[in-house]
Amino acid sequence: MNHLIHIHGMEIPVVEVHGVRVVTLAMVDRVHQRPNDTAGRNFRENRARFIEGDDYLELTADEIRRQSLGHVFPPRTAKGIVLTESGYLMLVKSFTDDLAWKVQRDLVNGYFRQKANSVASMPEVASKLVGELAIMECFTRLLRPAPSSQVAMLQYIGKRHALDTSFLPAYVVDAAEDGPAGSSMPTASLTALLKEHGITTNVATYNVLLRDAGMLEERTRKSTSAPNGKKHFWAITEKGLTYGKNLTNPASPRETQPHWYVDRFAELHAVVSGRLLGKGGVA
Repeated sequence: MNHLIHIHGMEIPVVEVHGVRVVTLAMVDRVHQRPNDTAGRNFRENRARFIEGDDYLELTADEIRRQSLGHVFPPRTAKGIVLTESGYLMLVKSFTDDLAWKVQRDLVNGYFRQKANSVASMPEVASKLVGELAIMECFTRLLRPAPSSQVAMLQYIGKRHALDTSFLPAYVVDAAEDGPAGSSMPTASLTALLKEHGITTNVATYNVLLRDAGMLEERTRKSTSAPNGKKHFWAITEKGLTYGKNLTNPASPRETQPHWYVDRFAELHAVVSGRLLGKGGVA
């Protein structure tokens, strides 16, 4: 669907070529309510006064197709003329009726300058984007999220800033460094794995055992719903990444949720049990 702008009661499509906002000669006739080809005739009669590349562009049929401008030119147009802001103002110098003055103001401020204003705001947008990427980098170093979670966060940031993220991989391998090459290792929550292995220790207690074994570390973040304003959560340590991965919610990547590799949980439990047996306990 083409973006439309209202100029003095008229709807005109937004036309951009190489990032520059332009108008066709037919668009000039329409917004100024002039007979067809009035603008075209004025342009042809004074063409020598216009500078190509500054005041106007002449597009070939192939360029019209590649720029997706078929909707603003008649079918099978061999060559099409588009005017920049300076070209438009030169062309309508002879339009001196009351409507012409109003339309010129609206078209300059509400059409051409809108593009300039959006470009002027790009440094601010870029600054925010750089800031978000820096935060993500710190988050990645501190909480070690799985590759799939990192890609999800990049996609979320890209969507927020209307960036093309099609270059990001559709599939990311989540596996331990010494795991099988080229394929992810299945994971599950601690709750599911304790149940599957018939381990009766509750999740809260087992997390403490994992922490004592150096597999988990406790983190906190601010929370308005927590009684003391802080919410506690677990993150798998560098050592623990042999046995699991940290998942995140890309829409709110402020904490992690540990998931453990299904095929390595028995080995992980043996480590935890070994520590308990050394202390005279059983997991």
